[in-house]
Amino acid sequence: MDKHELRNHAKNCRSDLDYDQIESISQSVIKRIINLSEFKTRSIFHLFYPIAEKKEIDLRTLAFRLWNTGKTVVMPKVSKEGTLTHHKVHSFEELESTRWGMKEPRKGLPEVDPALLDVIIVPMLMGDLHKNRLGYGAGFYDRFLAQAKRATTIGVVADQFLMHQELPIEAHDKSLDIIATEKRMII
Repeated sequence: MDKHELRNHAKNCRSDLDYDQIESISQSVIKRIINLSEFKTRSIFHLFYPIAEKKEIDLRTLAFRLWNTGKTVVMPKVSKEGTLTHHKVHSFEELESTRWGMKEPRKGLPEVDPALLDVIIVPMLMGDLHKNRLGYGAGFYDRFLAQAKRATTIGVVADQFLMHQELPIEAHDKSLDIIATEKRMII
């Protein structure tokens, strides 16, 4: 299958998951991330707010844990130019809904240079055992990860979307440092 077919397959399979399954998977993924040394030793974390309709891994519990331990949480915002900007947020009340159904940092929140990020949690539709990821196809995270060279990148995905065979990759695709599923860590 090519990338387009894999994306459609993953979206269709993910739509079959119910919200209780997503919640259970998300909590297991978060437990695995919390046990990483990076969680204990790093201070600036980039997270995404889950899009419920896309049944993404829900990292809200992780954000609360980070805030409660004095760590910095940064979240992305799609700019008018079609790139991501990254903003420090202190609570979910600082987010607003977009016309695409996403929640992003409100206007005026401090922007953070991607080069300063310690850990980036990355959404994905699928991954493989070589730590390659398949995203939604717009390239937002590939461009972003190219700017955040020193950060540890952690992709989060349900284990059923972790492929044993290598995903089709292109020169611009950025592999991850770690993939976290509810069943295992690929390090």
